[in-house]
Amino acid sequence: MLRVQLDDGVNDTTSESNFDIEILAERLHYVLSWVEQNPDIRELPLGLCGEGRHAGAALIVGAKEPKKIRAIVARAGRPDLAESYLSSIQVPVLLVVGGYDDMLVHLNEKSHRELRCIKEILILAYASHSFTESGAMEEFADIARSWFNRHLANSEEQIETEIPVISFVDPEI
Repeated sequence: MLRVQLDDGVNDTTSESNFDIEILAERLHYVLSWVEQNPDIRELPLGLCGEGRHAGAALIVGAKEPKKIRAIVARAGRPDLAESYLSSIQVPVLLVVGGYDDMLVHLNEKSHRELRCIKEILILAYASHSFTESGAMEEFADIARSWFNRHLANSEEQIETEIPVISFVDPEI
């Protein structure tokens, strides 16, 4: 797993570029270019997992790069920010949202209807927006791992529960 920070490192609430979905998608596209240049990982199947507005950026990149991305998982995501791209996404998309977050449930259900790809929406009835309830994040991790195992891994491969995490930020974008 390669973990990236798409925000510019400036306080989330003050930096306009952290809320511009196209800029976030551009930063994620830059990460894909980096992956393609890295011989150790460029041949691995690639899935994207994003939360909040970062999920919107992942959906945009999934729409623009269907040959590079094999699956997307969005947790408490804002797929509505990628609304104009939803019907063109070809890769499998899983939307996971906490049942206590009525606004996000509505936005995710609406976006789910607009998707034309393999898709699924799961509402964790006992979870809030941040999935801070006991067991919520663990359940999400199991759900996401299962989705990626189904859509990324070969039948002999399974994604491990313990994964290395690498942070990558490009301050120039």
